[in-house]
Amino acid sequence: MRPIDQQVILVTGATSGLGRALAQRLGAQVVVHGRDQGRLDAACEQIRDAVPGALLIRRLLPRLQESAPARIVQVASLGQAPFDPADPQLERRYDGWQAYLQSKLAQVMLTRDLAGELDPAAVTINALHPATLMDTGMVHEGGIAPRSSLDEGVRATLRLLVAPELDGVSGRFFDGTRETEPNPAADNPQARAFVRAMTDELLPS
Repeated sequence: MRPIDQQVILVTGATSGLGRALAQRLGAQVVVHGRDQGRLDAACEQIRDAVPGALLIRRLLPRLQESAPARIVQVASLGQAPFDPADPQLERRYDGWQAYLQSKLAQVMLTRDLAGELDPAAVTINALHPATLMDTGMVHEGGIAPRSSLDEGVRATLRLLVAPELDGVSGRFFDGTRETEPNPAADNPQARAFVRAMTDELLPS
């Protein structure tokens, strides 16, 4: 990888929590994206808050390949749950926590799929659980006592972005700085194919 001060790094979710703390720590040219339009710089307004991560990655891939070597880091979670093929979008009975767990598994599945398609010498993609219940507004709003600091999550995420020893490492899942295994469904070919087909159907081409 090039030195960090020679890189351009897009940070999503950068108006608060881990995203904001990470953007403040990066010694690089940073492009930020967040859900609260009132708190975004005007230069970022073309990146809409409604753009799903999978679509954003898909749209950025040509530029990332032109700019190789490049890295994609997906902030996921150890909390992951398989999709029910009979009700994948929870239309029969919506549950916010289940939706969250499914979305995090989908992120890891996308990580595995793209790693298999991309040349790791050009673009790598990895996912991580940065830390457990970090000291963020979302955790406090949920009435939960934080168990980790934001700095812990920033350090783990930053490592995946810049650590030289991770050059060419792709398709992995990390718990903090330690590589670990995701939910078994992430490596189930049928489950991955189902989620990939559903994603392709939902997202614009």
